[in-house]
Amino acid sequence: MPMKIFQKLLDNEVQTFIQKHLYEDAGRLLLKKSPFPGIEMRYLVGQIQAKRKAQTKFPSWFATAGLIFPSLLNLEQSSSEETAHFKTSLIQGKRLADLTGGFGIDCAYWSDAFDQVDYIEQNEELAEIAAHNFQVLGKHNIRVHTADARQWLQNLQAPLDVVYIDPARRDVGGNKVFRLGDCEPDVPAMLSLLAKKTQQILIKTSPMLDISAAIADLTKKDLAWQVAEVIVLALRNECKETLYRLVQTPIGETRFSAVNLTEHQAQKFSFFLSQEKSATVDYSLPQAFFCEPNAALLKAGAFKAVAAHFHLRKLHPHTHLYTSIQRPDNFPGRVFRLKAVCKADRKAILAHLPQAKAHLVVRNFPVSVAELRKRWGIAEGGETYLFAVTLANGQKAVLIGEKD
Repeated sequence: MPMKIFQKLLDNEVQTFIQKHLYEDAGRLLLKKSPFPGIEMRYLVGQIQAKRKAQTKFPSWFATAGLIFPSLLNLEQSSSEETAHFKTSLIQGKRLADLTGGFGIDCAYWSDAFDQVDYIEQNEELAEIAAHNFQVLGKHNIRVHTADARQWLQNLQAPLDVVYIDPARRDVGGNKVFRLGDCEPDVPAMLSLLAKKTQQILIKTSPMLDISAAIADLTKKDLAWQVAEVIVLALRNECKETLYRLVQTPIGETRFSAVNLTEHQAQKFSFFLSQEKSATVDYSLPQAFFCEPNAALLKAGAFKAVAAHFHLRKLHPHTHLYTSIQRPDNFPGRVFRLKAVCKADRKAILAHLPQAKAHLVVRNFPVSVAELRKRWGIAEGGETYLFAVTLANGQKAVLIGEKD
């Protein structure tokens, strides 16, 4: 976006137009002529689409007048306000550098937790947008640098307390990548340089990235870094990012934390891989309650450790559902009161659903949700939950329950 367009988008008439047409079809708007000389309709539609995205992902920024938004692709990788706020609880210090500043959501929240924040971004347009927005938001302790991250680090004289990196997860062709070394910047290749500039690093990656492979890349034998903690972060039961906190001081075993941010609380469960490997799990047919772990817990791999911690039994080695006679307190996921167990048969199931309506979940079951709905003639909704599962004895069954 040319600088002159950037400035024109801030005009009151333009901002009023964007707000007025916020919920109109973008395709139809693109066919119309721009009402503002010097501003093509594509720029106006770009702001409309981005602001619409911001309404749910960055609600306080959406509600702040005078902000400029980048392309949807830039917003896609950006942290949400909720996850950005959570990250401020993970690290402390006086000076932090965000080497991949982007839209600046994370930086804005870091600025509330650190005395000084350095925002580094090689994309000039993004850096200009971020600098403008920081001023509007009153984030005056953020210093904006339009620079290559590695070069900026090499020229840095004073040490940093923390370095934060959210590497781009697309290659030069725009295709998604899933290995840390294929992202930009290449974090494993920068670790030796980073060791001279800071004692702590926080890295954000896609939840699709293989955790074991990432740890291996970050802890090569010739490097001083250790992964102190891996945090799988979900927002309302959808995995959003995986965070790696690296330190240079010996810490022993890496801690794994599964965090699910809900509207009312942060569900958190922490464990070590040694605990997961050594945990003993008993198996049982469904009892009075059954529990479904949240998405962060499943991604983190706490399949046995969570059962041991909450004194639960599993339904099957590969059916990651748990059961107990008593309701477990503070379980990191959903808890259901069991109403019935029946065969995976249309007649048997409909006997429990007078309105033929229920929420349907499949766990270790050979048929998809869509196919089962079609076979059984069940609509989505209601208070009842159906879990199509495989039990410890190999039997295919359907658990019928209600949230407790």
